[in-house]
Amino acid sequence: MRNGYFAQGINCRSLDESLQFYVDVLGFVKAGPGSDTLRQHPEHGAHIADLEKRVLPALFGVEEDVRFRSQLVSVIGSTDTCYELFEWVNPTWVDDEPYTVSNHVGAFRSAVATDDFALVQQRLRDYGANFLSEETDWWDSDKPNATKDNVTYTKYISVRDPNGLLLQIKEVPNLGEKQPGHLIRMVRHREINVIDIDETVKFYTDLIGFDLVAPTKDGTIPLFSELPKLQPENFTQDYIDELSTRCLQDFFGYTDVERCDFKATYVRPPGSSQNLDLFQWVAPKAVGRAYASPRHVGFQRILITHDDFAGAQRRLLASDATIVCEGVDLPPIPLPGHDTVARVAMSVLDPNGVMIVLLGE
Repeated sequence: MRNGYFAQGINCRSLDESLQFYVDVLGFVKAGPGSDTLRQHPEHGAHIADLEKRVLPALFGVEEDVRFRSQLVSVIGSTDTCYELFEWVNPTWVDDEPYTVSNHVGAFRSAVATDDFALVQQRLRDYGANFLSEETDWWDSDKPNATKDNVTYTKYISVRDPNGLLLQIKEVPNLGEKQPGHLIRMVRHREINVIDIDETVKFYTDLIGFDLVAPTKDGTIPLFSELPKLQPENFTQDYIDELSTRCLQDFFGYTDVERCDFKATYVRPPGSSQNLDLFQWVAPKAVGRAYASPRHVGFQRILITHDDFAGAQRRLLASDATIVCEGVDLPPIPLPGHDTVARVAMSVLDPNGVMIVLLGE
């Protein structure tokens, strides 16, 4: 089993409503049959029943059988960027109030790209989407060493899905052959707000086994505002000023914050191209903790395929991490993009309360 992200799980108020948003509006595709279809098949239906009676109560830490509906969706042509849309049927979901501020610990952001920006905006407006920010000109993040004299801008919007997940939609021209109706062409990265970025990095690298993609010389992660002094060849003061005093305020709605600041880095499973960005707000300061109930609408989890499941499990059990499920055998579950099936899983909370589900052979 190769390493990588299998899915980002999202608790939905309504699976049908979420499918309309992701599939009908944004052009994601269904990655394999959903639970409603699988229930109709004798063998797969038995596997669903086993998940509901034995596996999911263990992984979520609930004391009763679980009835659910779910569907994997992905960007067309990709199976490493799945979203698992998951509706609690019985027991039903609790509390559908999303995080009230963008600097809330545990809040996810999904950065996606389109080469038909105007049509995406129109589709979202017609749908009645909840925009956090309208079209914003953003300093091209691929050129942080530019100055005001030679800067180029890209367009962004930020919008919430029906469950409160924030999508950052970026205009990226020429993403390949057009696929009619499939407007989101790439998932660029996923981002989590954290309490303490150094502690969170240690969790993902030392315990889960991820790689730190951009390590610094002294092992510390600097403030965004310090980058021009520490890495003048890579970051200009113009770039820092523009993002800190205009772009971030526009994008996240912080009209009362004079200057935003943060620490950020990203990790990834060995051999994977998918990044998990870790983001610690400093100004404004990170607040709160991830949703406490695994049934909260908008509660998210990261499902990770791991080729050394036993090693990660051993490290986690020997640590002071919050273990939800030490391990549970799975019915044979095919994974999109994998030539093997997951046969064992465990669940744990990261230092911010975000649930991680490890899948192994």
